[in-house]
Amino acid sequence: MHHLNTEDNTAITDGTEAFHVYITRTCVLYKRFARIGFSSSSRPPRPRQLLLRCSTSCILAVVLTACATLDLRTIPVIESTTKPAQSPETSISSPSDIASRDEKNIIKVMTLNMAHARNDGFHQIFQSADTARDNLDTIRSLINTRKPDIVALQEVDRPSFWSGSIDHVDYIARGTSFTHYINGVHARGFNLSYGTALLSNTTLTQPLTVTFKPDHSITPKGFLISTSRLADTSGSDIEVDIVSVHLEIFNQNIRQKQAIDLVRELRTRNRPLIIMGDFNTEWHQSDAVIKYIVYELGLQTFEPDSTELATFPFFEKRFDWILASSHFTFTSYKVLSEKVSDHKAVLATLRLITEKSM
Repeated sequence: MHHLNTEDNTAITDGTEAFHVYITRTCVLYKRFARIGFSSSSRPPRPRQLLLRCSTSCILAVVLTACATLDLRTIPVIESTTKPAQSPETSISSPSDIASRDEKNIIKVMTLNMAHARNDGFHQIFQSADTARDNLDTIRSLINTRKPDIVALQEVDRPSFWSGSIDHVDYIARGTSFTHYINGVHARGFNLSYGTALLSNTTLTQPLTVTFKPDHSITPKGFLISTSRLADTSGSDIEVDIVSVHLEIFNQNIRQKQAIDLVRELRTRNRPLIIMGDFNTEWHQSDAVIKYIVYELGLQTFEPDSTELATFPFFEKRFDWILASSHFTFTSYKVLSEKVSDHKAVLATLRLITEKSM
């Protein structure tokens, strides 16, 4: 068993206390954001650069604090691109969802932190709605070219003032082959709504959005779970849990607490499992978050020691991962070269071997 060197705090349930926690966290974010790019240069930033960075940091502090009132557990609506939106209670999986493929036990999955549709720009608040739409079109094009069955997205917006007031997931889904999608909102307020998402050409059921406790997050983050169906090598249809997750970037102690929350939620579900997302950490990083999640949930990943699979080009780090339970084998795993975000998309093909007890 792999242990993290951290203590789990009591959940914060009082709205006022949560509000003050986010104020504190956003002040930390402000300080760190304002320092980015300064420490590596002996020259002080030019006045315009300083004004731009500080102004952006102030705006982010105000906006993120305004989004502090959150329900930590919600059941999101399962949207359909062909039929009216389904409630989690009425959505029913049909056998062999991936019906057009000869090998129905094969599933192709993708994960992408889409950076609020800013591509690799400085910040989405400085771009027009037309630019946001163009950037969403590049993501659509990537998906249509690579043809994944399920996509996990992070930093994806519902209609928000800073990214074109476009429902990003709906826009992407209606320009691709996906039939179902779910928005997992982790921040809402001040004409702003964002979080994680799942898009699928298989039926999705039993959705759950979990937002990390305010004392476990500098800015609102969390994960989205849903269940799909896939045929194993014996031809039996079994339920598979799919997760899109986004972990803390700056503070490793907070990231460890979020990993504990994630493991606690998933370890009792007793289904084959695929977790995808932006973990903001590497395999050998001192926080040991990826190893902890893998060992505690009995998961695997593709070539964890590889130095050729960086997904965040700015730091040349492997922050984005696809993890799968032992019910699966990886038949392919790629970090895609297309530039659609400040992160690279990851695409993997998995074969479901047989149903096992978790």
